[in-house]
Amino acid sequence: MKGVCMSTKILSISIAAYNVAKCIDQAMASLCQDEELLKKIEVIIVNDGSKDETSQIAHGYADRFPESVVVVDKANGGYGSTINASLKIAQGKYYKLLDGDDWYSTDNLRGFISFLENSTADLVISPYYEVRENETKTVDSHQEISAETTDLNSIAIQNHTFLMHEIAVNTKLFRALNQPIAEKCFYTDLEYVFYVIACVNTVARYSKPVYCYKLGVEGQSVSLTGIRKHYKDFPVVARRMFAFYEKEAGKSTGNKKAALDAAVWNYSYHTYHAYTVLENPKAMKKELVALDKEIKQLYPNVYTLGFNSKLVRLLRKSYFLAYPLICKMSR
Repeated sequence: MKGVCMSTKILSISIAAYNVAKCIDQAMASLCQDEELLKKIEVIIVNDGSKDETSQIAHGYADRFPESVVVVDKANGGYGSTINASLKIAQGKYYKLLDGDDWYSTDNLRGFISFLENSTADLVISPYYEVRENETKTVDSHQEISAETTDLNSIAIQNHTFLMHEIAVNTKLFRALNQPIAEKCFYTDLEYVFYVIACVNTVARYSKPVYCYKLGVEGQSVSLTGIRKHYKDFPVVARRMFAFYEKEAGKSTGNKKAALDAAVWNYSYHTYHAYTVLENPKAMKKELVALDKEIKQLYPNVYTLGFNSKLVRLLRKSYFLAYPLICKMSR
């Protein structure tokens, strides 16, 4: 890590960088165009054991912008490890993630920083862009949240599942939770969001999209190929989330608990769904049934929440006899 002396920063941006030499310039260009903006942000590039020129490029930016860019070089540990590494050193008032192959809207980031500078909310939500080859779509799922700092429990959130691209969390508050993200596995972005929800009590919304999320790239973990390759990571993350939920969710009430509930059953859906898109699903049925039994025994509240998913409910009520049919429909 190249150490720098930071002045007061409004936003720490953690960039997960693994073999992103071909695209990280786009991410950095979206952050480094404005000198006044740079004074208020801290960019932490976590080079996760890249085998290409990611580290050299990152250090080039740290040399150019020593008051704003920090590079952490570490052995490969997966997406969660980049969050754990950057959170330890983040100095900004708020903390937000950025994948090395995505970027921010520079124009909207300026207004976002001003908003954060004056905000007292634990959690700040903002819309984001979904960027495909021939289309850019604005996703704005939480218009029920106002710009004013509001108690999370006072809001009837219409879409309880927050996404990584939408959130900026108070850095000190999230760090105080002291809940590391799973390492050496995929699908930890939802785990991160889950813990964020667990530690916040107030929320506000900035109305313009900040994050530009690139989709349709071959080999992404959310693609069919990616899910088939990494499906075993879903239960790894699920067990961590479910154990935390059983221990901590009882401390929450109202709409905050509803948001945690939704995050849990949403991850339940993704976990079970991963088993329905495998190339040889029949061989995996016993594994899925065993996982379902484990959840029922160890995480009874989570098991009950799983029924909110139509997929999980159908599998269980059919005693998994519907599994082959669902697999055919999912492929």
